[in-house]
Amino acid sequence: MNFIKKMSPLLIPFMILMSALWLKNQLHYLHDSYLVLLSYLPYLLTVISLVLCIQFNLVRNLLSSMLLVLSYLVIQQFLQSSLADVQTHILYMLLAIFVPAILIFVSWLPERGVMNINGVGYSLAITLLLIAISYSYHSTQLLSDFPHLFPLRIWQWSILSPLNLLIFGLFISHQLARMIIFNQSFDAGLSVILVALAINFIYFDQSYISLVIFSAIQLIIIWSILKQSHDMAYRDELTGLPGRRALNEALKSPGRKYVMAMMDIDHFKKFNDKYGHDVGDDVLKAVASKMSKITGGGKVYRYGGEEFTVLFKGYEIETCIPHLEAVREDIANYKLSIREKKSRPKSSKVGKQKRATQKSKRGISVTISIGVAKKIPELNSPEEVLKSADKALYKAKKAGRNCLVSV
Repeated sequence: MNFIKKMSPLLIPFMILMSALWLKNQLHYLHDSYLVLLSYLPYLLTVISLVLCIQFNLVRNLLSSMLLVLSYLVIQQFLQSSLADVQTHILYMLLAIFVPAILIFVSWLPERGVMNINGVGYSLAITLLLIAISYSYHSTQLLSDFPHLFPLRIWQWSILSPLNLLIFGLFISHQLARMIIFNQSFDAGLSVILVALAINFIYFDQSYISLVIFSAIQLIIIWSILKQSHDMAYRDELTGLPGRRALNEALKSPGRKYVMAMMDIDHFKKFNDKYGHDVGDDVLKAVASKMSKITGGGKVYRYGGEEFTVLFKGYEIETCIPHLEAVREDIANYKLSIREKKSRPKSSKVGKQKRATQKSKRGISVTISIGVAKKIPELNSPEEVLKSADKALYKAKKAGRNCLVSV
């Protein structure tokens, strides 16, 4: 179930790609004049994606969009002749290798915004690199062995050579691993974009393939931008949990039967004062990670500060309490190793060596208190249920903390 959840961000980009491939088979019904106009669709979609990138200050999406539209331009300008021509073959292979490789490089760039020296520098470097690939392939002696290293159509179903297919497989696997580890919509979109590029180069000799593939790619980038902007608005940056705005949206239609819990980290202010805000942030992330694994159909939101809210739609309070107690006990039993910030080595390599030879100087544990309330006739709105759960949380604090109180 957890694996399916991690793979779910691929669904919409994959649907975009599959829809584009289906539409490709319908293009022969269009009049030639419409097909000429349609060939400009990737450029139009690129303009939209670039405007959104600048609006939301997303440099990785901007670089990907620029690189891919320039690749489409190179294909339209230089690769409309037969691949049997040696120079055309070389350029085709250069694109099939360098475009996905540059995309992998872009995926590791820090997201530091568009309108700065880094964003402008990376954009200029990618543009110059693609121009260099386009105009120097026919004059470089070193590339003369390319046709032998990357022969065309070893198999009937693919123009790409086995080595090219292996490279694409490694790049796609790399990006899927990034998506699973970092849980970012950009990585999900880029994973499907790499699959789309592989399809484009495998079936490069088919009519309209680049048109539909690069249109789909720009649509996937637009989806990625919108998804990232949605996450910025609705997801808490520190913990990765849905935030207060997402909770407010969920409470607009919670259903006829639901349970809400308010959870609060005990003595968190004193803890912050003693250990500092950096360690406090680490604790919030660790606690949020434990809470996010709650079972029983509950969904956790960061309410604010050290407070969290759990919403169970369609459940009775008796069913939810054991799952909440399991989270409380899991957090209470968890030991978080901490070190003084001043003693942390600057080099990660030195840090690994120290961790291998030294035991943690100290470990800390935290507890949470929980207040639970359910929808009843006397509580007419989700806000009243939430307020009732907050009152139950206050009673749990008064009862000695590290406990659950329901009303």
